[in-house]
Amino acid sequence: IRDAYSNSGGSDSNSVGYNSPPEFNPSFGTSGVTSTQITEASSSDWGRVQIQYSVRDPDTVSVSSTPNQIRPAFEYYLNGLWTAVATTSLGATDTSLKGVDVSTYTTYSATWNATSQIPNIYSTSFQIRVTANDNESVSNTAVATSTDLIIDTKPPTVAALKASAIIWWPQDKFVWKSHPDLVHARALTVDQWKRVVAYGEARYIQM
Repeated sequence: IRDAYSNSGGSDSNSVGYNSPPEFNPSFGTSGVTSTQITEASSSDWGRVQIQYSVRDPDTVSVSSTPNQIRPAFEYYLNGLWTAVATTSLGATDTSLKGVDVSTYTTYSATWNATSQIPNIYSTSFQIRVTANDNESVSNTAVATSTDLIIDTKPPTVAALKASAIIWWPQDKFVWKSHPDLVHARALTVDQWKRVVAYGEARYIQM
């Protein structure tokens, strides 16, 4: 028999099990989870959602059928509904078993290709929920939910960008260079404009 503090005393022959569920770190993000859409253009995960969570399992060594491990699952909240994040849109190992400790919290990260699952969405009240499962038969899960985040999987509106490129590229290249009074420190060079165009075309923005 085991009490709520994992103390053992005597035995019981009935088939009812006991288990302490995993725990999320209340000092990490919001109740143990953070989520954000990656906006750094230089990142290979640009546009994806990064999910981080911090978790432990108080009785992982003595009780769990998968000792020292939990399995995470992910959901998103949109338009009043919770929906499972498709494993095919996550990293290859994001839903694999994760090592945990009985006292120290361990932090993990998952990356979700939201555009592949929910394209053409813009929301300012989007949430991510993480479930940690220690694979026991009872009291086996713990849940943590992120604060609201902005999610944007809509293709960019390119008309203004294209117009800017068409107008300012030749002006930067010819007008400002041929009129010293109009040259300024932040005028783009030809090579810089080429990089702007390459960046846009790499993301399906045709200049």
